[in-house]
Amino acid sequence: IMSNYHKNPASLFIITGDHADRTSLDPNPTFYERYSVPCIIYGTGITKDMIPGGVAGNHIHIAPTLFELIAPQGFEYYSVGKSLTQGNHIGINHEFWITPDFIGRIGNSSIQRLPWRQGNEPFADTGRIQQDVEAMRAVSWWQVKHGEYLTKSVIK
Repeated sequence: IMSNYHKNPASLFIITGDHADRTSLDPNPTFYERYSVPCIIYGTGITKDMIPGGVAGNHIHIAPTLFELIAPQGFEYYSVGKSLTQGNHIGINHEFWITPDFIGRIGNSSIQRLPWRQGNEPFADTGRIQQDVEAMRAVSWWQVKHGEYLTKSVIK
């Protein structure tokens, strides 16, 4: 794919992985080392400044990020996730959450500082995180159960 990039320099590539456990040489990897996945955005005109520092996200944030990067100004779309170009404070999967500074297991007190976080003791606003987890699960449940009834008046 990348070898053909010169034929269409306006191409945009978003490279990511899945949430499968990794094999690690370390017998006790951190949550971040074991469960985080990369998200690489590459293309002509793409700079690191397009994504603010201190963001966190997951796969539901990729599509709105793509829309923000390539759609015409004023393009209207609806998404459960928020574009990473607008900043985002949390990513969630079925078992873990991640913020710009911490990663933790949903439903218990297992929290670890991310490697770049300074300080001795982990601290995270677990109340807000739990609210975000419950809200995302509620929206996902509602969409599965009643998604065929989505209209602009419901989404707004």
